[in-house]
Amino acid sequence: MSPPTLFADLRLASGHNTRPSISFHKIQPPDEHAEHCIQRFFRVSDRVLFPDNVLHPLFTDDYCEAFSRDKEATEKVLKLLNGLPALPATQKASESLETSFSCDPYAICGKTALVGTRGVETMKSYQDVNFQFSIEGAEPGRYNFSSNQSLHFSCLPSEVEEAMIRGVSGFDTVEILSGTCLFSGTLLAQSLQDGVNAEVLSVAKPTLYEMEYVARASHTISNIASLIICRRQGLDAPKTILPLNISLDVPNFHYYPSVFGKLDQRLCTTDEALQWMDAIDRRHDQIGSVIEKAIYREIHKRIPTATHHYKICVTQSDNLVANSIRKSLINGKVPSLAELLRHLSEQPDGRWREFYGLLKRSERPKDFRSLGYLFYVFEVIKKALARSSSVALEALREPYTCQNIDRDVISRRLLISIDDIAEFRIYTKAQKYLKRIRDTTMAKPTLLEIYPCQRMFVDGNQRAHFYVDDPSPQHPLAVNETSEKLNLQATLSPSDVVEKLYGQECAKNLNGLFKEVGL
Repeated sequence: MSPPTLFADLRLASGHNTRPSISFHKIQPPDEHAEHCIQRFFRVSDRVLFPDNVLHPLFTDDYCEAFSRDKEATEKVLKLLNGLPALPATQKASESLETSFSCDPYAICGKTALVGTRGVETMKSYQDVNFQFSIEGAEPGRYNFSSNQSLHFSCLPSEVEEAMIRGVSGFDTVEILSGTCLFSGTLLAQSLQDGVNAEVLSVAKPTLYEMEYVARASHTISNIASLIICRRQGLDAPKTILPLNISLDVPNFHYYPSVFGKLDQRLCTTDEALQWMDAIDRRHDQIGSVIEKAIYREIHKRIPTATHHYKICVTQSDNLVANSIRKSLINGKVPSLAELLRHLSEQPDGRWREFYGLLKRSERPKDFRSLGYLFYVFEVIKKALARSSSVALEALREPYTCQNIDRDVISRRLLISIDDIAEFRIYTKAQKYLKRIRDTTMAKPTLLEIYPCQRMFVDGNQRAHFYVDDPSPQHPLAVNETSEKLNLQATLSPSDVVEKLYGQECAKNLNGLFKEVGL
């Protein structure tokens, strides 16, 4: 059994409480007499039901069903990621790097309200998984690094069953896809409260959302990446097999439409709008650098020799969509969606044109906001879009870089998304479009979704999205753990919260990475 994990409960300012506060708790089993500060989340196991148990009234049958269903899915997916293909009797896989995982009989089951909905919830079970890694020269069965996480896995059952026949090494290429948002909903709203104030964003320190999510995501990405690297590099694969690619989608132009309304209403000048966009782009580059280096550091802890077996690529702030919008504003024009879509369709690689062809008319973007959301989906599936064979051969002859990784023709692709459960709709749409690709082309892409359990809750899990309610730059008050009373003298910085949830070393490392980029 892995050690109990702490979770944070952010209480928003309301009534007599004029300041937000944070307390830390363990998720409890569904015992009616246990204290449940975080509502509708329970710690369950195969042995949760005892004859003399008095279960919590909110613990219904769907918790047990979710636990059983998701446990089976977790075991299959981890066998896929950890599996080796059937090798001839004369051929042995390399044993220089040993890796293992174990699924504890425990999981965290909970209901989370969906963002933007009323009364609609999603039930998920997050299985306790212990990842273990050992380096070359270690004694068999002795592990140098261990990491425990609660993870939810989602994939089409037929896709998992087919993929398990050959294991992760049976795919021509494996891509890990992730990303993060910028600032927090509160900070963005403050910057647009009275006209457009770019300084609010320019002087903002790392928010609680940014620090917590980088800590949580970098651990999950590193665990899954290290597991895959160990298995793929242990095979005598031909040089044309591409290394693991980790793609991080950090948004920038997705936020730009927030100032369009201000411009239309003449609540800001063009220069003020451009300065606000500059602040978004700077944050994009800073956060992209931090999460990239955090992943490098975490993978190195697990596999010190893995440097040449993977690449990390971050989306660029200097991209066609952002540049097109900026150019229009500088020239005194209103950005045109139709013109931008035409520019995208004319791109030489043809991926957007192919993706756009998969969309029904009703699914096509109607404004810049819907285009930004659609781009999140596009970033997930663009690696599965077909390329011309001549370009593929050229890509295989060239040295491996982030630029030519996208251009090859590969039929068997494993895409692994790692994201917050609040973003699951992006991947639901991506699964739909990937099915259309499988139905109409020779490509056989498989999307595996991984969601690390949230560690931050709002108002005891009564509100849906921590990003929206993050009070940064205001630091919440600390709650005395023994008396459960507010400590009016003590506040918790984002670094303090990360240290409590992920440990002193993690907080110290992240502080250093944020300082390196000027935050």
